[in-house]
Amino acid sequence: MIKTLIFIFLFLFIQTTNAQVLRDSIRIKLIEAINKQLDVREVGGSNKGPMVEKYQKEVGAKTGDPWCGAFVGSNLTWLGIINPHSAWSPDYAKPEDVIWTPKKPNNTPLGGDVVTYYYPNLGRVGHVGFLEKTDMDGYFITIEGNTNGAGSREGDGVYKKKRDPNKVNAVSRYIK
Repeated sequence: MIKTLIFIFLFLFIQTTNAQVLRDSIRIKLIEAINKQLDVREVGGSNKGPMVEKYQKEVGAKTGDPWCGAFVGSNLTWLGIINPHSAWSPDYAKPEDVIWTPKKPNNTPLGGDVVTYYYPNLGRVGHVGFLEKTDMDGYFITIEGNTNGAGSREGDGVYKKKRDPNKVNAVSRYIK
């Protein structure tokens, strides 16, 4: 009986450890992939360009549509991660996916989680990107598509940004 219990415990421990290693591996691959896209820029007009249109096509958006959500959905999909598969940024802030908000910081956001931003003038989430890490001062370092050096929600490329967590709407998790 004791040997059986020990075997079961060890088996469950190994399975849990293997699952965590797999999740961490996927997070690392995602962060490496999005860092390689920091040179993506719009070409030939607003919300257009070879890579921008690849993001849009992947999630079923039209050329010329805003593409921050398409950037997120495409990159998650290319790694086999189930996600809203959408160009619509509010789709990445559904309550069932949210693991952190400034008012309820009950979970620790991890690299590869999705960060959303609320815009009062729109009355909704209006921008989305990836969390790369949290820096030593507690700021979120993000990688976002369709932004710019100033952090606009309607920019010209993929950029790394330093964001105040108190200005984030929510963090959602798709790598589970």
